[in-house]
Amino acid sequence: MPGVIFRRQSLLGGLTVAVLVVGALAGCGPDTGKPATGSSAGTPASDIAVSGTAVPGTPIATPASASPAVSPVLADGRSAVYLTTVDLPHRSITFDLIEFLTGDAAKKAWQKANPGGGDEGPDNDYFIVNDNPKLRTLPVATNVAVSALKDNGGNPDPMTITFAALPGYLAKAKPDTTDHKLSYNPWWFTVQGGQIVKIEEQFVP
Repeated sequence: MPGVIFRRQSLLGGLTVAVLVVGALAGCGPDTGKPATGSSAGTPASDIAVSGTAVPGTPIATPASASPAVSPVLADGRSAVYLTTVDLPHRSITFDLIEFLTGDAAKKAWQKANPGGGDEGPDNDYFIVNDNPKLRTLPVATNVAVSALKDNGGNPDPMTITFAALPGYLAKAKPDTTDHKLSYNPWWFTVQGGQIVKIEEQFVP
């Protein structure tokens, strides 16, 4: 409510003392009995200080929450796998990611898997680590290069086949797939941009 002035006569000098009673208190609105809402009078919401700094005329934006990064199915590069499914119609392969180790890395991994085995290492200087049963699926590029192994009396030579011929090649080399592997041998994938661009069979003695 508006300010009201009361007057009273002083006992000492007859002076008139004006007493101002302010009806509009800070934080209260007009004479409605309800608290005031919104920003201070005369100050637009866009001028309110954020973190101690006012930016006149600039709307206050709420920072958008950052989306979590999505991990790729398989990082770009060359990785060893066991093949589990080849889907020709959808041009994709499902596989079990493994580690194909040689040299000192193979020896250390073999010793860890065979405690008490002494300083020996794995036969034929390679060791396969497959601790994760997770299966993954990746699309196959239309121009994928497939390199299989042609058996020449124990000395297999690389040969190029088409992606369409891969299932037949695998079925002939390993008809029994009850272990969910399409091949006795591991294979190498070269991945670029989330696609398999190269497939290579790894010979193991």
